[in-house]
Amino acid sequence: MASNYRAIVHYHFKEGMEEKALNFLETELIKKGQEYGSRYTELWQNEKNPSIVEGIGAWDDIEDAKRFQSQWESKEKELISKFCEGAPRKEFFKLRSTYMQKPRKAA
Repeated sequence: MASNYRAIVHYHFKEGMEEKALNFLETELIKKGQEYGSRYTELWQNEKNPSIVEGIGAWDDIEDAKRFQSQWESKEKELISKFCEGAPRKEFFKLRSTYMQKPRKAA
């Protein structure tokens, strides 16, 4: 079954706190997400400005994603107070279409 929903969270970490914040997300967010039905979670760090990170979680059911967000709230407050410039911006998206590139033949 394809994951049809994405939760995208935009983080802006305090300068110099990027690694600690990423470690926090890797140990707390990803573990909790799996407990609440997340298919996978990715953390993308901006190449030019490492204090900007995008968290992307895949879900089969939008209600599971919302339940997870309510459970994650207390840990998120800790993350924000220690490592973030401000509250992260959250967005939920429903998959509309997918394009898959065909594998290239070996030369």
